[in-house]
Amino acid sequence: MTEDSNIMMQWQENCERLYSSSEGIEKMRMGGNKETTPSVEEVKKALKGLKTAEAAWPDKVPAKLLKLSGDTITLVLHRIIQITWETGK
Repeated sequence: MTEDSNIMMQWQENCERLYSSSEGIEKMRMGGNKETTPSVEEVKKALKGLKTAEAAWPDKVPAKLLKLSGDTITLVLHRIIQITWETGK
């Protein structure tokens, strides 16, 4: 997946599947069809694609701040995604 729209669509589908029921999470933990963790490059592309004119998400972090934080926030977010991907929490 190299196109931004394909990457975003894949993330959306994965999240919808994971959060549609707890059964999906259990299957992944038990060695089901586990997909690879998004790469640092994918996280970087997702951050670049954020619209800065929109209001902040429920976490109150504005997209502009995330975009201006550079590689530091990219690496931190990637690590959070890795942990979430591996543990399901």
